[in-house]
Amino acid sequence: MRRLTTVLFGVLLSVGFAVGASALSVDPNPVNFGNGQTEGSVDMSVSGSTLTMTVAVTKGKLSRSRVSVAGRTPMAAGTLGGPDVNIRRVIIRSNGSVDFYFKSSFFHRHIHAGQQSDPHFVTYDALAAGDVITFTGFRHNIFGSFASVQATIVPEPSTAVLVGLGIAGLAIAGRRRE
Repeated sequence: MRRLTTVLFGVLLSVGFAVGASALSVDPNPVNFGNGQTEGSVDMSVSGSTLTMTVAVTKGKLSRSRVSVAGRTPMAAGTLGGPDVNIRRVIIRSNGSVDFYFKSSFFHRHIHAGQQSDPHFVTYDALAAGDVITFTGFRHNIFGSFASVQATIVPEPSTAVLVGLGIAGLAIAGRRRE
């Protein structure tokens, strides 16, 4: 009975640590988007409640992007700056989505093929494993979207490995106490 109690306690403790783990990543990453005229990818990373993105265009052009996480409220958004295509404007919409408008020069308000955006971010009220990120690309500022793709926030593989090792260790420790 003592062994079973030890193992059950260890499993519950490990699962509790796994649920509370802040080590999250995005799957798939990078996320590819396109419609034939415009193609590219979005490299995403999660740190705490902040989602950071860099958009790269391989074909065509992209004037703006829209990001949202289902069931989450954006608290802040902006750019981290850098040597690539600037973010000229950020709009947090009432529906929970965030629009990023790109500017490569005075006359070019988009990202051309072969270019990438400066890193930009959205800070949410909270992010957790299982949240779905929706990225939508717009070729023109006025016309509708051309591509919408989704990715899921998942726990880091190292977190799962540590939880598994902890459970195995507790099972061995409970077995040796006989």
